[in-house]
Amino acid sequence: MKSFHVCNYVRKFHIFQLVLDNCSYFIHNEGMDEQTLRRTPQQERSQQRVEKILQVASDLIRSEGYEGLSTSVIAEQAGISVGSLYQFFANKEAILQALAQRYLEKVTLLNETVFTPDAIYVPVDVLFGRTVDGLVDFMARNQGFHQLFNSPWISPELQAVSDAATAQMIMKVKQIFLGKAPHLADEQAQAAAAVLVHMVSGVLTLVETAVPAQRPLIITEFKRMGVAYLNAVITSA
Repeated sequence: MKSFHVCNYVRKFHIFQLVLDNCSYFIHNEGMDEQTLRRTPQQERSQQRVEKILQVASDLIRSEGYEGLSTSVIAEQAGISVGSLYQFFANKEAILQALAQRYLEKVTLLNETVFTPDAIYVPVDVLFGRTVDGLVDFMARNQGFHQLFNSPWISPELQAVSDAATAQMIMKVKQIFLGKAPHLADEQAQAAAAVLVHMVSGVLTLVETAVPAQRPLIITEFKRMGVAYLNAVITSA
C-alpha cells in the first residue's frame, strides 16, 4: 500500500515533526467542509445526501477504480440528480478528496484506539491480536481505502498527509518496542517498527483480496507470525 511506504520523514525527526504538524493542521483546519464542499450542508437531509455520495464513491472506487467513476454514475447510485450532487461537489476529484480526508480522520482515530497508553504493559499476543483485529475491521468498513490511496490521481498534499499518518504509526510501534525492550538500539527499534508496519500492510491486502472462507485462516496465521516476530525483536540481545 502506497500510504504505508517508509518515507524520509521518519529518518529525520525534525522533518517528521513538521509533517505531523501538517497532518494535524490539514485534518482539523482544512477539512472537507472548507476545501472540497461547494456549500456546507446545514439541514439533516443535506448532510445525509453528502454522506450517501461519499459512501457510494467508496463502494465504486473499490469495485470500478478511479477510471470507472463519474459524477453521473455516483449520482445515479446515490439516488439523486447530477444537479443535486453538483450543489456540494464540483467534480469527482472533489468527491474523492473529501473521501480521502474522511479516511485519514478515521486512521487517526484508529491509531488512538489501538495504541493506548497501556500498550507497553499488554501481553504481546493480546496487543498484536487486538491491533490486527482493529485494522481488519477498519479495512472491512472502509473498503475503498486501499484503492483510493494507490490511485495515481492523489494530490501531493494529500499523499504527504497520508505518509505522515503512516510515519505516526511507525513511531508509535517503535515506542512500544522501546517500552517493552529498553535495551534495543534506537535504529533497531525504528527498523523493526517499519518492517512490522509493512508486514501488516501486505497481509491486510491479502486478507482484503482473499475469498471470505480463507480470511479467518490468513488472520490466524498472520497473528502467529506477528507475535513470533515481536517476541524475537523484544528478546534480541
